[in-house]
Amino acid sequence: MRKTIMLTTLLAMVILSYGEFIIHIDSTSAVIYSWEEADFYFYVEVPDRSIDTLDIYLHKDFPEDWSGTGCTPYECFYEHATLVLVGPDTAEMSAHIIPDSTTPGTGTMAMVFESRVSGQIDSIVFDVTAESKVAQSNIPARLDISAYPNPFNSICRIEYFSDGAGEIIISDNAGKIMESVGTINSGTFLWNPTNGKSGIYYLLFITGDRKITRKIHLLK
Repeated sequence: MRKTIMLTTLLAMVILSYGEFIIHIDSTSAVIYSWEEADFYFYVEVPDRSIDTLDIYLHKDFPEDWSGTGCTPYECFYEHATLVLVGPDTAEMSAHIIPDSTTPGTGTMAMVFESRVSGQIDSIVFDVTAESKVAQSNIPARLDISAYPNPFNSICRIEYFSDGAGEIIISDNAGKIMESVGTINSGTFLWNPTNGKSGIYYLLFITGDRKITRKIHLLK
């Protein structure tokens, strides 16, 4: 009996020692005005019953007067941070790039993840283009919508961008309207489909004669 318990304990330790992390992200590029901030939201997942410590590094390639940061659930950092995940679990993260200049330009920032347990390395490269407001005076106002996390299993945060009044319509795969939300300019709200079933849902964002659609996935 004692040998069986010891063997079971050793097997559990092995299961908790190795695993692969997965990065989930919708968008890695943005076009903004100079002096605005490009924000990217995503999450890192350890799907199995494992434990991992990730070293996270930022590598920046943009003008000197730009700034960039990364954020874990516990801290924001400019160069390096660590993140411990005990699976199955996810950690919400974000990256932020600010072109602190009135001069248009482009830049990239890479976020590199390295596992101390398995040696796995993965990365995300964020691309940002900053344009002057004068150059964009004849370009239609920004219109965008995103959901995070996606896929999600209970609540997702819906973030929208516009320069006026609009409406967000959430419908299921059969076209049934689940919810309708009025909007003014840009903002966020949480959507909790308490009666929703697993499957594909659609976000329809309408402002004036313009509209865009995004697909989100509910997993229960």
